[in-house]
Amino acid sequence: MFSVWILSSTFQRAHLDLCYFWQWDQSKIIRFGWTIDEQLAVLNEEGVYRLYDLQGDYQQYSLGTEAAELGIIDARIHDNGFVALTTSLTLLEVKGWEGSRPLTLASPGQ
Repeated sequence: MFSVWILSSTFQRAHLDLCYFWQWDQSKIIRFGWTIDEQLAVLNEEGVYRLYDLQGDYQQYSLGTEAAELGIIDARIHDNGFVALTTSLTLLEVKGWEGSRPLTLASPGQ
């Protein structure tokens, strides 16, 4: 377990507006980034991702058992979802942040 500090600042002001702290109790973080509605998205190597709101509360979702068994090695997070790369070089896309089922974009076995 390790701690994560997130600082959020407004560039028009000369001081920091927000400072958040929470304990990460999951496996290794692969990627994190911000959603269009200012939630922090955090994806771990087991395909579990969390969406943190500005109060530190979160919703947790999973890419499924196959992603958990294979493992995630990289990802790119954008405003409205993300694409994750598994150890078998399969690309999985999640559209939106409502916990929808991932779509397979590319797989070396196809």
